[in-house]
Amino acid sequence: MKLDKNNLALLYVMEAFAGASRGSYLACIGWTTLVITNDVGRVGQVVIAAMLTNILLGLVLGVVVDRHSRKYVVIAAHLGIFVVMLSTGMIWLGQSHPSILWLFVTAVLITSLRLSHHTAHDALIKISVDSEALVHSLARFRTLHLLCTAGGMASAGWLIEVYSPRVGFVYSGLCSALLIIPMLFVSGGVQREKRQGLSGFVGDFTDGLSVFRMNTSIKTLT
Repeated sequence: MKLDKNNLALLYVMEAFAGASRGSYLACIGWTTLVITNDVGRVGQVVIAAMLTNILLGLVLGVVVDRHSRKYVVIAAHLGIFVVMLSTGMIWLGQSHPSILWLFVTAVLITSLRLSHHTAHDALIKISVDSEALVHSLARFRTLHLLCTAGGMASAGWLIEVYSPRVGFVYSGLCSALLIIPMLFVSGGVQREKRQGLSGFVGDFTDGLSVFRMNTSIKTLT
């Protein structure tokens, strides 16, 4: 099924908010970790925790997303990011001696939710364009995402400097909340027919690996 141009435009709007959300999150988590611990190495550990989450979940998350509506996966993911960022900004930062452990938990949760978003969003892009144009379309989306990530980092940094870290976290959460609005108007993205049970999940996972091995375009994108 091919999405119409209105849906494609909505996906671009979502990509812009996703980039701003990611950039502002990176500014908030990096600054907060550095200030609270006064240890650059600790910032690196938080980044490594996020990278490991990406690697481990990336192996199976695509199969999980394929078994649910991509539209509602994106909505649930960014609703979760909104809650985590507001909780960190309004509750955790309000403590007299905030625990560094929560920053690691935040990094893992946000990375997991953001990976869910990207997996579902990429699937929506895939069915909105011709297969011949998929690589170029994804490249345009990634370019927009990186530009908005840079803008999100800069704006969150300014908010932290002028106001407070709490404002930065709230701003990042609101970017995710605003992303949900255009997603509500996207049609399609219904999950494919799924095989039941653990054996069905393993079968879908194996099929996904086979597609990856055989599809040159997917290998290039990866």
